[in-house]
Amino acid sequence: MGILQDKVILVAGLANEKSLAWGTSQSIVREGGQLVISCQEALLGRVEPLAAKAGDAPVFVCNVNSDEEIAKMADGIRERFGRLDGIVHSIAFAPREALKKPFVETTREEFQIALETSAHSLNALVAGLLPLMENGGSVVTFTFDTYHAYPNYNVMGVAKAALEAEVRYLAFNLGERKIRVNAVSAGPPNTLAARGISGFSSMKQDSVERAPLGWDPDDTGPVGDATAYLLSDLSRAVTGTVHYVDGGTHISGV
Repeated sequence: MGILQDKVILVAGLANEKSLAWGTSQSIVREGGQLVISCQEALLGRVEPLAAKAGDAPVFVCNVNSDEEIAKMADGIRERFGRLDGIVHSIAFAPREALKKPFVETTREEFQIALETSAHSLNALVAGLLPLMENGGSVVTFTFDTYHAYPNYNVMGVAKAALEAEVRYLAFNLGERKIRVNAVSAGPPNTLAARGISGFSSMKQDSVERAPLGWDPDDTGPVGDATAYLLSDLSRAVTGTVHYVDGGTHISGV
């Protein structure tokens, strides 16, 4: 039996086989969890074959910026499983223009889009699915080093900092319901989203060179396994944390 045996877990934001969400989905299935997937409608053609590989996991189309679509997904999960034991939030977006120009030039609209999709979506998702977690559970989101400023990361770095603060407040609010909320801070992954950041190759190479344990940007397994731990009862006293899975890059000043 795996550490997630019989737990029903939603992975929200699956895009393709290179994503952290897919690495996590594989770990969930391997550890005995019942995987549920959500994605954008435009990505359904890519996601459905992956769902088939993951034990024919059900797929829900959901725009997390729409409370109506979140509610519809909640109804579907309730009808199919009756409950939810875990949520993995793997969703982030900022207009490409906002990533290229200096942060000081970020427009109100660009800031709103980045913060709503990358940070507030976690709160919206948890709020909409909370009635399905009457027995407690675990919520995990993905972040990236918010202690430093990176060229061409700009408003996304600010959004990730907001996301981490949100993790702490949600953990504080939901503890009495026995719901844990944590973030995994991954090293630079070789995902489609990351490659959209200008200068990503230098960020990736820097991490490869500095990580005491080494870092393989193409291997999403370590992030998936750490997330599985945070979703499991093994982490029953862990909440409000940022758990680094980067080969130790964050401790290296070299």
